[in-house]
Amino acid sequence: MSTAEAFILSGKYRTILVIGGEFLARLTNQKDPGSTHLFGDGAGAVLLRPWEECRQGRLEATGMGSDGAGGSRIEMRENIYLDGKAVYRFAVPK
Repeated sequence: MSTAEAFILSGKYRTILVIGGEFLARLTNQKDPGSTHLFGDGAGAVLLRPWEECRQGRLEATGMGSDGAGGSRIEMRENIYLDGKAVYRFAVPK
């Protein structure tokens, strides 16, 4: 989204299709109820155009970042192993 926003604001592109997806179900330990409900498969797409052309919706802000502070709660071997309750508490603000 940030890259698409920059391209539109630069005037170089007028229409951009952003597509994203992830397939994590095959990586989770299906016998671990602490991980199966936190990781799933998903996909989405959005078509972006300058506000002046379409007058529909508005991209208010974009940002990118990461926080590795909770990394010790997730372990990757053949599957994803994690402390599900601790990951949920860390990832979802109250």
